[in-house]
Amino acid sequence: MTADDGFLGHLEQHLGEIRHIASGHYDLVEFHQPDPGISTVITNGLRFQSLTATRPQELVCSLWEGQRDIARYFVDSMAGVLLKQGRGLEYGAVVVNDRPVLEGTEMHGVLAHPSPYFGSDFDLFLDASGDPVVQIITLMPVTAPEAALVEAEDADELFERFWAKRPNLLDVTRPSAV
Repeated sequence: MTADDGFLGHLEQHLGEIRHIASGHYDLVEFHQPDPGISTVITNGLRFQSLTATRPQELVCSLWEGQRDIARYFVDSMAGVLLKQGRGLEYGAVVVNDRPVLEGTEMHGVLAHPSPYFGSDFDLFLDASGDPVVQIITLMPVTAPEAALVEAEDADELFERFWAKRPNLLDVTRPSAV
């Protein structure tokens, strides 16, 4: 797999036009969808790092346009943690702090999950042969009670709560669904 393997094209197909790219050990690529005003930040190059995982991974977070710096923070922070630990994330994993990650919010961490926004064909990038070569892990900000529910039950139980209460999952200032 190379840096020009079609991955950015896959992202543009689902996320729209690239707005900004910041480079480092991996790129942080920002996308914007004007309707309904969603900003998405994804790593590009994490898949080339030495991480133990089922398959190479990239991390993504989508939030309201006014919260794109927060999406960038979640993606960059988690990528740094993964690089330090040397292992990737699995769907259903919760990374949680004992206090809110962001002042003025109830968000204590993130849930690693398939994208609830961009369709199931977004979560895997396929090579020319149709084989999955990159797994895209969506980081969903969660509150402490939501993280505890996932740890005690599973992510499906949390999504049942989301379905029942209909919180705005793109807004880090939302109240807990639990």
